[in-house]
Amino acid sequence: MDYRNADGRFLPLSTDHLVDLVNRSDTRKWPLPERVKIWAKKNQDEKDEVKRDARNDTMAQITDDYNYIAGIKTFFMDPKSMPERVTTYTPAQRETLKRWGQI
Repeated sequence: MDYRNADGRFLPLSTDHLVDLVNRSDTRKWPLPERVKIWAKKNQDEKDEVKRDARNDTMAQITDDYNYIAGIKTFFMDPKSMPERVTTYTPAQRETLKRWGQI
């Protein structure tokens, strides 16, 4: 066996190596700017998530308002779903439009 740890033992996993990993992963021992960056990024991510959720909720509410006003389906988002209005003219309107060549 030619593998040796730093302390001279032949074990493949040394406690020194594990303790070193634990010490390096302890954020309390990191320099202050690195710790601040980690927490600043975490806080910014949380704020962005709150903003994104609020924007999605607002857009969903606006879409619902356009689709339904007072529980009545509207034509704003899908005009094809609404029945087409057929206009009828009064006799006087029909006579005037015929005179002008519109109908």
